[in-house]
Amino acid sequence: RKEELLLEKDELQKMWLLRKALSQLNPVEAMELLLDKLKMTKTNKDFLNQMNQLG
Repeated sequence: RKEELLLEKDELQKMWLLRKALSQLNPVEAMELLLDKLKMTKTNKDFLNQMNQLG
């Protein structure tokens, strides 16, 4: 992955925290959580901010 070339440092850090949190769930729970939260946000930035508030 070359995410570090595509994303801002703070966004990259939030993505890693999100991945770490999701890895603790089983795949079905993780996907349901992602889908529910995606429906509640308008942008990727809003989504990452909201997800990082959970963990």
